[in-house]
Amino acid sequence: MNIPRIIYTRHARRRILERGLDVDHIERIALEPVAIVESYPEDTPFPSRLVLGWHDGAPLHILVAEDSSRGTIVIVTAYHPDPERWDDTFLVRRSTS
Repeated sequence: MNIPRIIYTRHARRRILERGLDVDHIERIALEPVAIVESYPEDTPFPSRLVLGWHDGAPLHILVAEDSSRGTIVIVTAYHPDPERWDDTFLVRRSTS
């Protein structure tokens, strides 16, 4: 089994530090998410998706892009979703109206 190489954008590195997130958990979730929240196949330079995972009972959203030609996953950002903006499953955005 080939494990993809994982790289981080500058933005992701900054946000992970600011938010005190654990890189090991982010990588585990990026590789084996509980669910895909949203897909963005038209994103450039690579298609991306927002995935959900859990750590210590808290939800984590990770935006990942995949460069399949190089077998690389790019971590774009990671955050704890705001419960006021997401439903109880953290899979559906609440309406803003």
